[in-house]
Amino acid sequence: MIANHYDWEPGSPPPLIRRHSEVKHAILRSYLVDYFLTLVSSPAQDRIRLTIVDGFCGGGGYLNSVGKNVPGSPIVILEAMREAKAK
Repeated sequence: MIANHYDWEPGSPPPLIRRHSEVKHAILRSYLVDYFLTLVSSPAQDRIRLTIVDGFCGGGGYLNSVGKNVPGSPIVILEAMREAKAK
């Protein structure tokens, strides 16, 4: 059986983030900002439809080693869209 490293319980604090998730989020953010900018680089497009599926997205938030809330990949994706829009 596969071990579950993260548990999200309503009303409970989020789990502590592990290094592999921190790295995933950094790569995801960097890639998506560039990807979104590439998608909108063609002025001939009026609209872009995009679906993103993250099969390992978790509960959307974590605590880091000092107890600060950090976003999970659903929030990282939204923040990457906002970051690309601001450029």
